[in-house]
Amino acid sequence: MKTEISVIIPAVSPLDTCTVIQSFLESSVHDQLFVQFVYLHNPQKVVHGDRSTQTQFETHEILYVASDRYFGSCEENIFRVQDFIELLKPFNVVVGEHDIVDWELLVKALEHRATHDLDAMSWNILSKQLKADGSYSTLPHFGAVDDTGAANKLVRMLLGGQTLDSSIAYPALLSLYGTMYWTAYVGNHLFSRDCLARLLQYPFTEHLCVQVYKQAQFFSEHNVRYGYFDSPVIQRVGDEFIKQQQPDHSWGWIENHRTVFGNSPSFQIAHVMHLYQIEGDALFNVIATCLGLSVVPAADGEQSHGRFAMLLEMLSWSADVVRHKLSSRSHYFPELAGKGTLQDLRYVKLLFTRLLTHMARYPEIYQPLEKDFKPPMVEAMNYLTNYLHSLNAGEELLVMTFERLAAARSSLNSELLVAVNQAAFNDYLSRQTRLAGA
Repeated sequence: MKTEISVIIPAVSPLDTCTVIQSFLESSVHDQLFVQFVYLHNPQKVVHGDRSTQTQFETHEILYVASDRYFGSCEENIFRVQDFIELLKPFNVVVGEHDIVDWELLVKALEHRATHDLDAMSWNILSKQLKADGSYSTLPHFGAVDDTGAANKLVRMLLGGQTLDSSIAYPALLSLYGTMYWTAYVGNHLFSRDCLARLLQYPFTEHLCVQVYKQAQFFSEHNVRYGYFDSPVIQRVGDEFIKQQQPDHSWGWIENHRTVFGNSPSFQIAHVMHLYQIEGDALFNVIATCLGLSVVPAADGEQSHGRFAMLLEMLSWSADVVRHKLSSRSHYFPELAGKGTLQDLRYVKLLFTRLLTHMARYPEIYQPLEKDFKPPMVEAMNYLTNYLHSLNAGEELLVMTFERLAAARSSLNSELLVAVNQAAFNDYLSRQTRLAGA
């Protein structure tokens, strides 16, 4: 009997250009796999009269989902599956329209899921980046991390093939791998249909990268059988590394879907708002202090792994937002200075005000930051609050906010970041253990 799976493809291109479907038709797994392709068409120019259709073939099925409007982000497009989720197959994965599926590995991954009776399974992703000579460099997103904390011990159990409860497995992955790169790719999990339906229930203000936080909220609150498959089932194809070398580089729609509303092009400020809206102090602390694994450009167009710290990144994004507010130009009237909205600045205020509250509430986690990090952060939030609350605030308050954010960032070093990272996950783990034993 064939295994059935839904492959969800958010796409802007026409259906007949979809290489993911074509690659399945050319594969050798037709006797093992029946695929329902859910093609979420999202063209920038609406095709009038376009209709959603369900077409059955001998080896596969296509659910073509038409659109009567353009959705500014990939996530908004994906969320449309909630309207017809009962039509999906028992297990689901999201794949980018230009990405590559290794169908033989997908069959093995599904066998691994069935053997361990998993409700959700993460897997490795192969980063495939275009080089200047037209060839591609490749590097697995997921790699081993040299860390002695409890999170890494749990992650190594996952890598060893063990099944864990999602309420400790996914936060351990977040603590060790962060909220970007591997974690932020929309196709890094295989979900049961029930899991997918329930993780989409969590509301967040922003859309970009929101699935990371929906998953964090869902997995931390549910007892889901969770596992990991190490082989890269999906190759994520990109050219952003070579584009970043161009002096006029732009992130295109990723920036535009924010700037059309007067917001900052610093699109990763969305992480700041997502984190502020996380329910539960312990989970908030894990994410706020996470140390991530990144995929970064290397010499000769190759790729390598790097590390990043969420606290440092949030401070950098926040400083970018303040800088943009001081020197921005209008999206609609680019020849004029347009100061933009206050929304992103409010994101910064909300997030770091909550963080300061947590620092007072959980000294066992944040004590290492009391001396040098906390004072400039308190000052920065005082300046920013006064700016936001006053109808006639001068820009000097933003200048001082920027300077204090920079001072807070410069106070952080690897030793401090590792200390709060491990303390936050230890606190989370002890709370989950107490809940499990209650």
